[in-house]
Amino acid sequence: MKMIVKKRISASLCALLVFLLAATVSGCGGARTAGAASGGAEAAGGGAESAGGANAAEEAEAGIDIGQIAPNFTLDLRGGGTVSLWDLRGKPVFLNVSATWCPPCQKEFPEVQAAYELYGEDVHFLGVDIGEPESEVDAYFDGFDCDYPMAYDPSGTISADYGIEFIPQTWVLDADGVVVDYISGGATLETFRDSIEKALDR
Repeated sequence: MKMIVKKRISASLCALLVFLLAATVSGCGGARTAGAASGGAEAAGGGAESAGGANAAEEAEAGIDIGQIAPNFTLDLRGGGTVSLWDLRGKPVFLNVSATWCPPCQKEFPEVQAAYELYGEDVHFLGVDIGEPESEVDAYFDGFDCDYPMAYDPSGTISADYGIEFIPQTWVLDADGVVVDYISGGATLETFRDSIEKALDR
């Protein structure tokens, strides 16, 4: 009887150890994500503290969270030429990632255009159409009253750096390229105005 109890206890302990090991392994990604989020929060705090200083960008880390420096990219522009995000420094940047097949994006395009008409002289606007052939992007916007700059990203080159898992998404950067606000999903002109004003106040 004692032998049976010992075997049962031993089996239970083994099962517990296996469970804990599995939980530890599966939690590595979660822990890393949590750490990244915490790092982003710390960077955001650092950005807020140095908002009035000249070295805000130097103190910020690279990333897509508030307080971090948005990753650079270079893409072809609709209408000709190329654009590099870091070349736009000197003014705040309104960066909107979308696609023409996406209903929320379609609803948001006029709101982006309205924001561009209000702030286009003081803020660089850049739309990035992701995952579509250039011909489809042109066909859509040729029939749409939209003249803010649009870049093509047919192969989704910015997806990894910007964590694009859904669209639309919008980042607003200050004049040093530091993220001051992030908008998840479709938004209105009022929301855009609030975000842009934050960048202009830096």
